Amino acid sequence: MDEAASLVRLGLGEYGKQNFDKAFTYYDKAVAASKGSYAPAYANRANLYILREKLKEALADYDRAVEIGARPGNEKDADRWVVLVNRATTRLAMAGSGAADAQKSVDDLNQAQVLRGKGEVLILSNRGQAYE
Repeated sequence: MDEAASLVRLGLGEYGKQNFDKAFTYYDKAVAASKGSYAPAYANRANLYILREKLKEALADYDRAVEIGARPGNEKDADRWVVLVNRATTRLAMAGSGAADAQKSVDDLNQAQVLRGKGEVLILSNRGQAYE
């Protein structure tokens, strides 16, 4: 996991410089280095898919990051709630008026609220959007 974590850090550095193609390459390498078991590689690559307006790909990566984060030993990942919020907002962007996807978004936001604690404005505002 050390190699994957190092690659993600390099990707984050490139992301911060707005070198998105380089960041994407590092995240791809991190996924490969971890044999698909490092949630931050998927979560950060999903964020870049959002920038590229590739919502289906982003959702698939958020799904994988959430799946990895739910495994025993990963439950205390401090950023897991953010991945759930990102997945929820991606679903909302894709859903239009789809009630099933809106409910999945609310479910993600509820789980994020449990992980983060009460009163997180980002979660509450997105939950309000899901109910619109």
